[in-house]
This record gives sequence, structure tokens and C-alpha cells, in this order.
Amino acid sequence: MTKPLIVWVLLVLLGTQHFVEGVRLRGRIGGKMMITKSDIMYLRDPLSQLSDGDFGDDLFNSIILQLESTGDMDVAMKMLEQLKADLENQQWQADKEHADFEATTKANLQDFISKAKTAIDRVEEARVSLKQIVPDETATSNQVKTSQDQLTAVEKDIQQVSDSYEEQSTTLRLRIAEEERTIELIDTIIAQLEERIKAQEEAEAADAPADGAPAGDQPPAGDQPPAGDQPPAGAQPPAGDQPPAADPAAQPPAGEQPPANATQPAPTLFADMESRLAEINKLQYFKDLAEIAALNPVMALAELTTALNAKVARRIIQKLREIQDLLRQALEKDKAVKVRSEELYEQTVSRLNQLKTDVSLSLEILQSKLKTLKRQHTEEDLAMASNQKIYDQSTASQKSLEDLLIARQNSFKDARATRAKELEIVEKAIQILRVKESDIKANTN
Repeated sequence: MTKPLIVWVLLVLLGTQHFVEGVRLRGRIGGKMMITKSDIMYLRDPLSQLSDGDFGDDLFNSIILQLESTGDMDVAMKMLEQLKADLENQQWQADKEHADFEATTKANLQDFISKAKTAIDRVEEARVSLKQIVPDETATSNQVKTSQDQLTAVEKDIQQVSDSYEEQSTTLRLRIAEEERTIELIDTIIAQLEERIKAQEEAEAADAPADGAPAGDQPPAGDQPPAGDQPPAGAQPPAGDQPPAADPAAQPPAGEQPPANATQPAPTLFADMESRLAEINKLQYFKDLAEIAALNPVMALAELTTALNAKVARRIIQKLREIQDLLRQALEKDKAVKVRSEELYEQTVSRLNQLKTDVSLSLEILQSKLKTLKRQHTEEDLAMASNQKIYDQSTASQKSLEDLLIARQNSFKDARATRAKELEIVEKAIQILRVKESDIKANTN
């Protein structure tokens, strides 16, 4: 057995990872590429040139320590190969994570952009809607106020018409009642006059002289004007109705003068009666008489019956009947006016009530429309504010994600550059060891 083989066997049996100082074992022994200290010293210089930072220093120290402790270049090579594989796997994982992060972030960015666009579009739609709603709301509000004013005016007109009708109706009702009462009073007066005339005629017939009585210058007792036949103060004949003065030539001689108790001459009595009748025919007399009759019909009757004889009383009755006819005509006219007034009132009130109903219906429709417009106004205001908030939040989130993405991209770029540098160092270290391995193989052969 050769000396190198014996040493290898001893090392395997002892299980040591260190080689004895002064033993020179090189080449592939037992499947291992063994190197000497001089080889290690040779590798320090090229390996130390790879160190440009913590990673290079750590890698250099690890390789040297591994070579010094084992003297097996294969172990160092496997370590470097494993380190390279780990770095490549880390880079692959980092690339994948970064790609996933970018995809997710860009999707989120697109979502925020879409939300912001949708929100700002809705804000603009709400703004356009408000430009249409606000003028319509203002116009409808003015229409509501106009309709309310119209309704108030119609209600005021109805009240005025009702008040006016009530006043006119009361006046007509009182006038009709007065006319009916006056007609009834005239009927009562006429009846009483007729009874008085009848009683007077019967009395005169009873006082008339029997046939064959001596003729005398005295008139019948019944033809004497009673003391109460003098006209009342209000019924005195006017100055123009006084009988004319007696003609002196027509006077009888002194010896032929009638006695003091002789009856008043017929012409004078007739003129007096005519003057009374003329005074009675005056409307003021009947107005005064109506006033007296309104207070006391009996007094009015007494005034007539005591002041007038039967003939004049009949003429008064005729005049009263004429007045009564006029009153009946006025009564019928007033009743017709009352009916027509009621019809006109009902028509006017009906028309005004219909107008009130129409205005109320129109007002109700306008108020409903105004309520809807106000609700839409509120909804559009809320929608605009809500979407503006969504837009602001989406824009802020978009900006944050963009900043985060840029930061992560920069960090990833720096990490990838660092990892690439580390891979480059590892690959150079592997290359150095391979070159050395090739030299050892060439020298041991």
C-alpha cells in the first residue's frame, strides 16, 4: 500500500476533517480533490480580489475556512454551487413575488382609477342634473306661490260674494216683509173703511126726513159735516187749493142773508171737499199715513174715517187699492229679484268653488312636483358629495399605490442588482476554484 493511500485510510478511519501539517496530499484521493496549504495560499490572492463588501468578505472567509479545515476542494465547490443555486432561487422567488405584487398593485391601481373615473363621471352627471333641477325647482316654487295667492284671492272673492249676497238678501227680505205687511195693513184699513162707510150710510139713511116733511132751507142732518170732518193738520189743503173768494155781486142782499145757523152753501162745501181730496191724493200723505199705520193701524183708520165722508172715503179706498196694486207689483218684482239674486249667487259661488277646486288641484300637483324636485335635489347633492368623496379617496389610494409601486420597484431593482453582483462573485469564485482544480489535475497527472 502506498503512503498516500495509507494516509487517506487513516484520515477516513479517524474521521478527522483536518490534515496533518507537513503532509503533502494533492489530487483526487478517495474521490476527493485534495489540496495543500500552498494551494490555499495561492487561492487567497484571486479570491481576495472578489471581496468588495460584506458579502465578498464573508464568502472569501468561508471558502478559505472550508479549504483549510477539509483540504477538499469538492466541498468548497459544492458549497459555492449550493450558494449559487440558493441565490438564483432567491432571485426567482423575488422575481415571482415582485411580479405578483406588480400585477396585484396594477390591478388595484386600475380598480382605483376606474372607481375615480366612475365617481367623477357621476359627480358631473349630478352637476348636470342639478343645473336642470334647480331652475325647475325655482320655477315650480314660484308657481306654487302664485297658486297659493290665487287660492287666497278666490277664497276672498267667495267670502266677499257671500257677504254681499247676505247683505242684499237681508235687504230684500226685509223689504219684501215690509211690502207684505203694508199690503196686509192696507187690506185691514180698506176693510175698516168699508165697514165705516156702510155704517155711515146706514146712519144717514136712518136720519133722512120722511116723505111730506115741510120744506126748509136746512139741509138734512146727515149732510151736515160732522165736527170731526175738519182735515187734520197734515192734511190741510195747500194755498192754491183754497176755494175762490165769493163775488160781492153774487152775494144775496142783506135782507136775504141766510140765518146764522144755515148750512154752508153747496159750492163752498164742494170746493172744500175737492181741496181735501187733492191733498189726500198726494203721495206724501200716504207715506205719512203708512208710517202711522205701521205704528198704529187704528189711528190711521181713525184719521181717515173721522176726516172724510163716504164719497171721499171710497175714493181713498180706490187710491189705496191702486197703491196696493203697485205694492204687489213691487213685491213680485222684489221676489223675482230675490230668486234671480239667489240663482246668480249660486252660479257665482259654484263657479268660484270650481275655480277654487281647479286651483287647489293645480296647487296640489305643483306641491307634489316641488316635493319631488326637492327630493331629487337632495339626492343629487348627496350623490355628488358621496362620489366626490369616493373620487378623492380613490385618487389618494391610487397615488399611494403608485408611490408604493415605485418604491418597491426601486427596492426590487436594487435587490436584484445586489443579488446579481453576489451571483457574479460566486460564479467567479467557482471559476477560480475550477481553474485551480484543473491545474492540480494537470500537475498530478
